[in-house]
Amino acid sequence: IPDGNQTAILRMMRGKPQVVLQYSEWECGIAVASGLDTSSIDRLLDGTHRWVNRPTGSGARAALDRLIAERAAMGRGTLPPPGYELEARDHRAVAEIIASGCAEAGIVVRAAASEAGLHMKTIDTEMYDLCIPEDLVDDRRVQALLDVAGQRSFRRALGAFDGQTT
Repeated sequence: IPDGNQTAILRMMRGKPQVVLQYSEWECGIAVASGLDTSSIDRLLDGTHRWVNRPTGSGARAALDRLIAERAAMGRGTLPPPGYELEARDHRAVAEIIASGCAEAGIVVRAAASEAGLHMKTIDTEMYDLCIPEDLVDDRRVQALLDVAGQRSFRRALGAFDGQTT
C-alpha cells in the first residue's frame, strides 16, 4: 500500500483492522486548456496561468502542493498559482472547468482529461484501494463485491479507461 494511502486508511478507520484490495492504478497529471504548452511545469506555475484545485486531502491537491514546494525549493517562488483557492468536487469537474475556459490548468486523472478533450502532462500515478473493515469481510454483500472485483471482465472494463491499469 502506498504510504499516502496507508496513512489515510489508518486515520479514517481509526486503527480498526482492514482488508485492503489494490484494484487500480490511474495516471494523473496537469490538464491544460487548448493551446497551452505543457513542456515546462515551472512555466505553468509561474503565476500567469489560472488553476483549478481539488479539496484539501485529495491526491490531486497533494500533487499540486508538492509541485509548488518543489518550485519553491529551486528558488522560483513560493506563492500558489492564481485560482489555487478554486476547488472542484472531482477530476471530471476540474477538466470541465478547464474546458469551459474558467481555468487554464489543474491536476486530473488521464481519463477525465481525455473525456474533456484536454492535453495532459503526466506527473505521477495513483493507486486506488478498496478498504473493507475486517469484521465485514464475510458479509454476503461484501463477498459479492469482491467476486465482481476479481472477475476478468471487471478488470477489462476498468482498463478501458484512458490512463488506467488494473
